[in-house]
Amino acid sequence: MVDNRGSTQCPRSPTEAHHWMIAGQDGATSEGTCRYCGAVKNFYNSVNIRPMANSKTKVRVKEIN
Repeated sequence: MVDNRGSTQCPRSPTEAHHWMIAGQDGATSEGTCRYCGAVKNFYNSVNIRPMANSKTKVRVKEIN
């Protein structure tokens, strides 16, 4: 596994962006692994906003630095 916490680019990805596969919720954070380069990053399991029904607003997972 590669720890690429400071990198936003993935040299192996066709879009040059990491594609995170985030593990199931088990506590306050979940580990994510890039499907292309194997970089590892932790993500919070909760968000501070609640999407409204039929809202087109995308909710993003907050990244832990």
